[in-house]
Amino acid sequence: MSPIKPKNFDYAAFIEELRDLYAQPCLPHKVAADQYSDSSTFQAWLKKLKLLVEQVKDIGHAPKINISRAYKPFRATAISGRPRDLAEYFQKALGETQSEIEHTLSHFDKYGPPPRAGESVAATAKAFDYAAFIDELMYLRRSFDDPPINHRHHDSTEFKRWKHLLLDLIERIESQDGYRINTGIRGRPFRIVSLGTVAPVDQLGEFNKELELTKIELDTIIQNYRKYGDPKQAANRPASKSTSNMGSALAPAPESAKKDSLMWSKEATFKWYLENTPASVIVTAIGIVFGLCLGSYKFGENQGSLRADAKQAVATTQRELAEAAQKSIKEPVFPVPNRKPDGKVSEIHFTAGPENTASAAKNKTKE
Repeated sequence: MSPIKPKNFDYAAFIEELRDLYAQPCLPHKVAADQYSDSSTFQAWLKKLKLLVEQVKDIGHAPKINISRAYKPFRATAISGRPRDLAEYFQKALGETQSEIEHTLSHFDKYGPPPRAGESVAATAKAFDYAAFIDELMYLRRSFDDPPINHRHHDSTEFKRWKHLLLDLIERIESQDGYRINTGIRGRPFRIVSLGTVAPVDQLGEFNKELELTKIELDTIIQNYRKYGDPKQAANRPASKSTSNMGSALAPAPESAKKDSLMWSKEATFKWYLENTPASVIVTAIGIVFGLCLGSYKFGENQGSLRADAKQAVATTQRELAEAAQKSIKEPVFPVPNRKPDGKVSEIHFTAGPENTASAAKNKTKE
């Protein structure tokens, strides 16, 4: 027996109630790992979903949501009865139901209500503008607000689906001229990229940090829309009264106020600046000038001393080289033959200059 339907119940009302059910903490990214189909909270949620689908079927629509799906294994299957295995089976089945609900909501957002049974009406896409972008962004922001620990991982199927939907939404609005969404989710790996092994607790910390940063960016986009509306239209609006008042407050100071400042002008003289400048500034300036002069003098003095030392070293080196060259030069050696009385040469003595001359005279005397 189907429940009593309100008089104004139509497909749009069905979608509203379906959104409320989707937002409740019973879907995979909101269910803890130790919960499964025997949970009273889930059983109440599943009962509402079945009643809602039966209501919309009664008015001629057939949403593609399987309300007869089993959320726990039959006894004949090989799966064990451990709570962990039951929870994994439950998560998988519930994930399939979630995908069906998301497809139903997404189809309505794009094309409106589907045709009734027996009708063949072509679906016409709705206009996708910045307001529609914000509506879908708010929905995605709420859907992954506080995922359980088993879905806080970059390799989680639910997280991959959520990230893909978010990136697809951003790319659709940025494909229109004039829109640029200020978020860095494209470059976030939501994990520690390393060639080595990373501890799970470190991976979880990195995931939480980057997820919080992404949520802050999405909240900022939504809040700015609530304050200023469509950014493309806001850029073409005239400046508001508060903005003009702010501009006048930031206007340049009048000339009368500038006269009191230490600015170079035609009326100010060196004497005026000397009298109005603090003594500490003057002392500091004098110290800087004196330090520069003293440093220049010391530098020049050191340069002169180094130059003199260099000249002296060069002169000493040249003198030593000259002395060494003189010592290495020897006098020429001439061969002096010793002749016998018969005129034959007996032997040859090699002696240096003066000695050679004396020996020759001595030999001549003997002859």
